[in-house]
Amino acid sequence: MEKTKNFYFDISSYYSIEHHIKVFSNVLKKEGIKGLFKRAKKHLYFKYKGVDFSPENIFDLEVKGENKENASTYHAVLEKPFLEILQRIKDYENNITKGVFLDYGSGKGFSLYMAYKFGFKEVIGVEFAPKLYKISIDNLKKLNVKNFKIYLEDASYFKPPKNTSLIFFYNPFNEEIMQKVYENIINQTFENRVYIAYHYPICKDVFENSKKIEFLEEVTCTFSNEITRIYRLKN
Repeated sequence: MEKTKNFYFDISSYYSIEHHIKVFSNVLKKEGIKGLFKRAKKHLYFKYKGVDFSPENIFDLEVKGENKENASTYHAVLEKPFLEILQRIKDYENNITKGVFLDYGSGKGFSLYMAYKFGFKEVIGVEFAPKLYKISIDNLKKLNVKNFKIYLEDASYFKPPKNTSLIFFYNPFNEEIMQKVYENIINQTFENRVYIAYHYPICKDVFENSKKIEFLEEVTCTFSNEITRIYRLKN
């Protein structure tokens, strides 16, 4: 299958020595020895807990539904950029963590774990690959995450809970599916003010062209230079 370069993550070099040297150099350059120590400590903690957040090629997995060709490879969001995003949104809405954090294409659950650690009272994931779904549940239980739900579902059919306060996308699927997800979002009646964080926003036009959603800002993460666009549903 031909994969669009700008949409699908390339994880072919993830386990290579070159990849790890590049990561090591980048962390050392931007965070110093202290940053390397923190990263190593967390890596050892995950090893001790027996959790797995490694990337997966979606084309090698079974999925629920018929939209495999519209989905992106699973790759966990980097911790530091993700926390920057959450803090930036909290600057807009100090009580954001009282609602639900919802991740479309939640994979192995890393963003759910980090959102829970950030303070969200409930975290919810939507994942259509049974293997990733099962791993994510196992990961979150091992990490003692309370009050989480993960739905084994095709995102295009999922209706977000009414108490959602933040919806997160990390380039989970193409514009065809994003359009369907967008329709489900705007047709829901929410109890809270709802924010959307779109990390690596390949299909941003779905939101940019909407009269139901307002664009707030584009954030460039200091560690990775990755782009996140932040939106808010209009009342």
